[in-house]
Amino acid sequence: MRIWVALAAACALLVGGTPASAEPRVFGGSVAVGNPIVVGTAYLTGNLYRICSASVWRPRILLTAAHCVTEENTGALIDPGRLQLNSPGAPYQFVGGSLVSRSPARVVQIITPPGFVQVGRQVVANDIAALVLDSDIGPSAISRLASRAEIGLWTSQNAPVFAAGYGRTSATGGGGDVPSQVSLPLAGIDEDYRGSTGWVINSRTAGVGDICSGDSGGPRWSSSATGNLLAGVIAGGSCGTSIIGAASFV
Repeated sequence: MRIWVALAAACALLVGGTPASAEPRVFGGSVAVGNPIVVGTAYLTGNLYRICSASVWRPRILLTAAHCVTEENTGALIDPGRLQLNSPGAPYQFVGGSLVSRSPARVVQIITPPGFVQVGRQVVANDIAALVLDSDIGPSAISRLASRAEIGLWTSQNAPVFAAGYGRTSATGGGGDVPSQVSLPLAGIDEDYRGSTGWVINSRTAGVGDICSGDSGGPRWSSSATGNLLAGVIAGGSCGTSIIGAASFV
C-alpha cells in the first residue's frame, strides 16, 4: 500500500480534444536510443495490449498504464508471469513470437488503483500501474516527481513536456524496434477528469508529433537544471487527429 501512495502522484493519461482512444504511439519524434527512462514490455499471451512501454521509476519499480496489465471489462490483474521486459535502452527484437534481448528481471507484483476497469479503447481515469520486479532493471534517470505547482506553471507557459515509448513512428507503420521521444507543449489542465481525483494535462500535438499504439505506459517528463522530473505515464492519445491530443494524468 505504501508503494501505491508514493506513486499515485505520478499518474498520467493521454487524451484528445475529442474522446480519445487508448492506443498511444509516438510519431513525428526522434529516436531515443539509450534513454534510461523507457523500458519495453511485451505480452505474448493474454490481454488486448500485446506491447506497451514503461517508465523506470526506481531500479525495481516500473510505472505503466493499468490497461496494459488488466483484463478488459473486468479490471482483473493479468498473471505477472505473462509479462516480459526489455532492458533500458535495448530495442525490441521478436524471433518466432518471442521477445529477445529481454531483461532477466521478472514482474512479481502488479499494483493498480482500486476499482480501475478499462472498457474498450476509451481512455478512462486512473490508468496507471506499478510493476514490482524481483531484481533491479537498472538505474533510473528520474530525479523526482514533478509537483502540481511545477506542472501548473509549465501549463501556464505552454512549456513542452517529453513523451517516450516503443510505439510506431508514423500513422501507418515504423517504430517498435527502438524507443522514440517527442516534446509536446502543455495546453491546459482538466481537474477530476471523468470522476477521477487527479488532473488531466492536455498537450498540443498539431505540427509537433503525437502518441498512439504501443507507447502506453511510457513516461511524460520534463528536463531541468535539477534533473528529470516525472509528470506521469502515457495511457491514450489522439494519433494525430486532434490539435490537442496528448495529456498527463497527475
